[in-house]
Amino acid sequence: GYATWKVRRLTKTDKQNLLAQDCDRYDLDIVGLQETKVTNFSDFRVQGNHRLLLFDQKDGYHGGLGFLINNRVLHFFRSFHQISDRVVYMDFFVPSKSVHQPPCKFRI
Repeated sequence: GYATWKVRRLTKTDKQNLLAQDCDRYDLDIVGLQETKVTNFSDFRVQGNHRLLLFDQKDGYHGGLGFLINNRVLHFFRSFHQISDRVVYMDFFVPSKSVHQPPCKFRI
């Protein structure tokens, strides 16, 4: 599943791990994160084989954005693009057996 989540700060490891546990509990594959309060870009693994992308804030302090991606869909992930402090998207390629599909975009 997919979701967005207003996390209201995601600067500590224990809260990042709790987020990953909640995503496992709710069976979520991709979560768009808002209000992370993170000011520098980071890309790392958290508990339960999740990839956590936290984006830097270039033009001010708007709250921060990020994505949590479950390991089971990481092989579809291609790239991410930060348009501004408020808009970030990811490209995924999901192959189809019968119809050619363009890459899908997930924006927050």
